[in-house]
Amino acid sequence: MPHTDRSNTPRAYDTQENRYYMPSRELDIDTHTADYSTVPLNSTVPLSSTMPLNSEGHSRISTNGQESSSPDDSNNSRRRNRARNTRVINSVTLVCVLACDGGDGASTFALQIARAYSDNGYSVCLVDLDFRHGGLDVVAGCEELEGLRWHNIQAPLGHIDARDFDNDMIHWDSVAVLPSHPWHAEGKSKQWWEIKAVYEALCHNYDVIVCDCAQGITDEVITAWNALNTPIRVIPVILMRLDTLSISRCSSLLDTIKSHSDELHCEEPIALTVQKSKNRVHEISDYEAEKYLNICIHGELEYKRKIEEYAMHGWGVPALSRRQRALFNSFIRKTLQQNHLE
Repeated sequence: MPHTDRSNTPRAYDTQENRYYMPSRELDIDTHTADYSTVPLNSTVPLSSTMPLNSEGHSRISTNGQESSSPDDSNNSRRRNRARNTRVINSVTLVCVLACDGGDGASTFALQIARAYSDNGYSVCLVDLDFRHGGLDVVAGCEELEGLRWHNIQAPLGHIDARDFDNDMIHWDSVAVLPSHPWHAEGKSKQWWEIKAVYEALCHNYDVIVCDCAQGITDEVITAWNALNTPIRVIPVILMRLDTLSISRCSSLLDTIKSHSDELHCEEPIALTVQKSKNRVHEISDYEAEKYLNICIHGELEYKRKIEEYAMHGWGVPALSRRQRALFNSFIRKTLQQNHLE
């Protein structure tokens, strides 16, 4: 992306929003930072001596020299329209995908359900909350696309401009993706106020935020969600196998979710069973699992050889079969009914 000198550009006044704006995003190649300078000049964000400022006194978000991806004009225009600051937000749905065991396909399911929401006409983004392992963009097959990752983001004031942030994200199959690359983070974990800033920006742009939480949600994420100014509804989605160990872990996970249900406004968890092989015989039946866990199992994610083949070759996630599409559409109707978005 060519560098454009806008230092002499006058401030613009937005008559609808009744506030001034500086020129839109600049890319400072020399300092390897993206300048998000559309923060209103009359905002009451407290100043800090550690705040990274450019020569014009605007806060910056580090991108480590990476330029944002450039989707086609029609998609870009549509996303800019979604990111208007005038959007009235009633509540945002957070679909939190959790797996009882490693290898249950939480990342694959998160990608599939995010694409299904988008196919149904909802604005959706996908966030990788597996800060320990990450690599959601690798599973999606879009690791070569330029755009923001978690380790690129710095928000010391706890504020990010929603409009520019959306333009800088990776876009995969009409879904915005924020992956995590822990191998680039130099062992530094994200602070809760940085996570909060990211979610505040995402809540301005999207109706549904799908979160790949792997096998748990960190304390920093929970603190960030509690501090959000935007009302949210958290829907835990639990992937489990029908065996003794997985059900035991699921029981522990349900207890943890219940302990945070009031502060996070958690809805009733949705359970899905995972078929890991062609053999459909399980140690425990659906009925026994539902009775023991006191939950309703919504359906089963069938074993698909094609998913393994795509993952092996780095082709991303295959399209849903007709039977899978019916299950995912039923899942979407259930989540939207819970959150009164329809």
